[in-house]
Amino acid sequence: MNVPRIIVGLLLFVGSAWLVPMISGMLDMDEALVFSTVGSVMAFAGGMILYSGVRQCRRWY
Repeated sequence: MNVPRIIVGLLLFVGSAWLVPMISGMLDMDEALVFSTVGSVMAFAGGMILYSGVRQCRRWY
């Protein structure tokens, strides 16, 4: 387990959930459009980083 990667992945998830309503309110845009452009990229990156931090690479000899 790589704890810093887990923390960064979770922060990206929380950041995407927090930024989508804020950006849509600032730009007066639909939340679905903002999520499809900004939030989904952040959530995908957070998921990949979280997965790489959680998985354990063990070599079986």
